[in-house]
Formats: sequence, C-alpha cells, structure tokens
Amino acid sequence: MDMILIGRSTTAEEAREARLVARVVPDGEHIATVLEMAARIAGSSLPIVTLAKEAVNKGYEIHLAKGIHLERRLLYATVATEDRKEGLTAFSEKRIPQLRNR
Repeated sequence: MDMILIGRSTTAEEAREARLVARVVPDGEHIATVLEMAARIAGSSLPIVTLAKEAVNKGYEIHLAKGIHLERRLLYATVATEDRKEGLTAFSEKRIPQLRNR
C-alpha cells in the first residue's frame, strides 16, 4: 500500500517477496531466462497449456467453490487428450513425452 500511496520504490527482491513478480534473475540473464521459459511452454501440449491458462485466469475472478468446480471440469477435460495419456506414460517410464497437441 505504501508503494502505491506515496510512490515508494522497491527492490526486485522486495517485489518478489511481496509476490509482485514471479521470479528475479541476475542482470543480463533475463533474455536467456525468457527464451528458456518460452521453449518449455512451446514444447508442452497446446491443449493442456490452454486449459491451465484458463484455470489461472478465471481463478482470479471467482470464489473458492466455483474455482474448485472449474479446476475439476478442466482436469476432466484433459482426460480425453492423447497428450495426457502420453505424458503419464512417459513419466512412469522416465522418458521425455512425445506430445502431439491432441
């Protein structure tokens, strides 16, 4: 509140502790970090990433009971995907999944 009302500046570490930022990286490493994150997301299953984004984005706007219902509905939606089955199989076999975005 004091940052908003009096315009006080904050350090990156303080912003992280206040959960205003997801992570803090050393100077000069931000581009490499973002590219690594983007590569991991791009290598994930598109349908699953889409459902996860929906859960997070809508979760901010609804109360707990509706949030739990939404989470359950989206989880059940993943059961029909080939990628979920492949992901679980790959995990149990300790190998990298071969995702097909289906």
